[in-house]
Amino acid sequence: MPIGLPRRGPQGLVPSSLLRRAVRPVSALVALIICAAFVCVGTPALAASPQPAARNTPAVGVQDSSVNDCYQYQATVKDKNGKSHKVTRNRTSPDFTALKNRITVLNKYWAKLNVHTLRYSPEWDLADSQSTVADGTAMLKVKQACFDYWLALVAQAPGHVDVEIAFKPDYNDVRNGEILVPDLRHYTAAIHAFLADYTDCTPAPKNTCAPPATQWPYPVSGGMAPVRIIAPWGEPDFAGKTKAGLANLAQIFHLQSDTKATFDDAKCTSETAATCGPVLAAAMWSTVAAACQSCSTVIAGDFSSAAGLEAGNAKSTYLSIYARHLPKPGHGAPAVWAVHPYSDTSDFEWCHIQKKRPAACPAAPTSAKALAATKVGHFASALHNLKYGSHSQIWLDEVSTYTVDMFKHGKPKPPTYSQKLQAQATGYLINDLSRAGGATAPGEPVVTRIYYFRYDEDQPVALIVKGKPALLFHVIANRHNSH
Repeated sequence: MPIGLPRRGPQGLVPSSLLRRAVRPVSALVALIICAAFVCVGTPALAASPQPAARNTPAVGVQDSSVNDCYQYQATVKDKNGKSHKVTRNRTSPDFTALKNRITVLNKYWAKLNVHTLRYSPEWDLADSQSTVADGTAMLKVKQACFDYWLALVAQAPGHVDVEIAFKPDYNDVRNGEILVPDLRHYTAAIHAFLADYTDCTPAPKNTCAPPATQWPYPVSGGMAPVRIIAPWGEPDFAGKTKAGLANLAQIFHLQSDTKATFDDAKCTSETAATCGPVLAAAMWSTVAAACQSCSTVIAGDFSSAAGLEAGNAKSTYLSIYARHLPKPGHGAPAVWAVHPYSDTSDFEWCHIQKKRPAACPAAPTSAKALAATKVGHFASALHNLKYGSHSQIWLDEVSTYTVDMFKHGKPKPPTYSQKLQAQATGYLINDLSRAGGATAPGEPVVTRIYYFRYDEDQPVALIVKGKPALLFHVIANRHNSH
């Protein structure tokens, strides 16, 4: 996810994704855990939704941000008034120990999750730096060394772990004070360099990749886990005001070939990869799909919480323009599409705390009608209208639940949520939101995978917070017993 808040949809609040009541109880074990952490005696019981028919639980993966600890650190500084506060600093050499101490697959709680896939978001030019800001290329080299070590540790994990990569902007690829999205020529060169090192790579023992040459060889023997799942660009439809990069610029991404155009804008002057964001994003998918001989999945879309439904010219949307420039269904089209439905889980939590149910909150939140009106439901319906049916998959490729409202439902002061409600929202995500689309609307694409964002951090959005499992951790760990 780009730095800052996840993006809202073009119409703001998604009414029918709002949930006032809790989803079905997750499991007896989780209920005991929740009651151990909160006083349950005398607390009104939360209404349970009608039980659905037996079905398969979607696969669950985790976004692993432990690589960040290898190339960044927190420093304490004082402002002009003498007040201390934390700032993030970049390292000039990798801290492999910090990474090893934080990585998911070596965490003592990892095995309990029964998760077999990890996701990470490196810069698109990680293997072929295009940074133009001073120190940008040097910083990217440190990041690449950290990424190599991360893959080496993943290769040593007990059991097999699949790696997904979702490329993000290089915030230091700047021209005239604007962060750039590469043209197709530069993107293709960078992708070929990445694939040569990490996917269609020089073989090493046990089906791993031999590490590329670096001034900081990582301190373990053995090769790197290969990258077989790629999202060519995470959230191409995103733009935000939160600043990023060494130049401290807003996250508005301009096309390298036409800087008047931005990557998120679907109102294109012409539909070419040089002038139109969604067309360039589609060309990136085609580039990776054609170049990656060893990929198991090349993910289409990977849209923000707006789900690619932002309006373009006439009756078009970002998604419809994007899809129009891909191979057609049945002729090499994507098998997997992805969206980041942060707004759906946030709406669930907000609606639950309302004393009087607003009109936007459905009375039967897990009904087929309510699920069809979530952002995931709208995305599935839009794909169906574009001729993608039940054989197509949807991945909720990046999503979290919260203890602080992230979408400003309660402006100017956003509400806070209990860990108990956060755990219930996680149950909703796995057991109910995943039924939006083909599971409740026959013929539409089906949700088959979820990646939770994030694993281990010092903030309550994570599964492990300050070294201890949060309540939502147990919901995911016990997901196969939750229905």
